[in-house]
Amino acid sequence: MFIGYHSKEGAINGVLAHTYNSSAVQYFKVGGKADGEFEIDATLMAEYGIKPLLVAGDSVFIKEVKAFSPQTEVVETVAPVAEAETV
Repeated sequence: MFIGYHSKEGAINGVLAHTYNSSAVQYFKVGGKADGEFEIDATLMAEYGIKPLLVAGDSVFIKEVKAFSPQTEVVETVAPVAEAETV
């Protein structure tokens, strides 16, 4: 289970969007594609035959999960407020 995860660094409207450490790392590339923490962790788990079953996180993160692992069950915890709506 991946609880309280967030979208990857640079994700538009992602809640707390970062990948591990935003002050030290701009992005991680796996196979030539920028991946977030979920993709990296799920790829490592797959090496041991473990599949992600459930994730919970913001709506932008949920879109990333569904693109990478469509069979994973998801729970959307929060939808982001657009920057223009907060002014």
